[in-house]
Amino acid sequence: GGVARPPEASPRNDDAGPGGEGEAVGPGGEDAAAGPAGGSPDAAPDAAGDDGAEGKADVREIAATVEATWHPPIVMPQRPPRQVSFRPAPCTNVEIWVDGERLGLWGPPPGLVSAPLPPGEHEFRYRSLTVNCYDESWTEAVPAGDGPFVLTRRLRLRPGTLIVDTAGVEAQVDVRGRASGRSNAPIEIPFEAHDGVAPSLRVVVTFPGRPPLSRDVVVRAGETATLVVPPPPPEVAAAPDGG
Repeated sequence: GGVARPPEASPRNDDAGPGGEGEAVGPGGEDAAAGPAGGSPDAAPDAAGDDGAEGKADVREIAATVEATWHPPIVMPQRPPRQVSFRPAPCTNVEIWVDGERLGLWGPPPGLVSAPLPPGEHEFRYRSLTVNCYDESWTEAVPAGDGPFVLTRRLRLRPGTLIVDTAGVEAQVDVRGRASGRSNAPIEIPFEAHDGVAPSLRVVVTFPGRPPLSRDVVVRAGETATLVVPPPPPEVAAAPDGG
């Protein structure tokens, strides 16, 4: 008297995929999952190992090249300093400078007449502290050797100036062997190194129509000296003989 029910379907496994039960297999089947044919992934070539061997070979080659071309540095023996003597004459009130450094005043202690300097090229300077000489700057090489080395450079004297005062009367002035000019005006007198700072000079003054007058005067280099030569009195005409 009851109604027959249709048979119940068994539960479906969605993971089985169409056509059967079990786990899904990707394209290619089990062989594709196993990796490349003929071996496992561990059988791939060892590229890193080859690079390491080549790097070691390069290092050995570089080391061999360096060893073949390297030479030890040449060490020059240090040369001892040499005593250098200064001769700034004719001026003596002078500062001594070497390589931009002031060593001191020339002269006996507490001044200096020499200093130890290493052999080689140096910049020297004599700085005159008076108006009598020019400053001197030059470059000179100090040779290696024993004993003192004397600098032969000397200071040059500045020209002096002479004024012959003749109370306004015109006269010709001749400084023997040096210069010439007119009275009551400055005359520049050149100096030579052998003159010294203050030589005595012979001066000849000639007034018109009169015999020359000679005088000696000391002129200092770089300074002005004045020589006073009064003009001679006018000539008095001789009186005619009286009867």
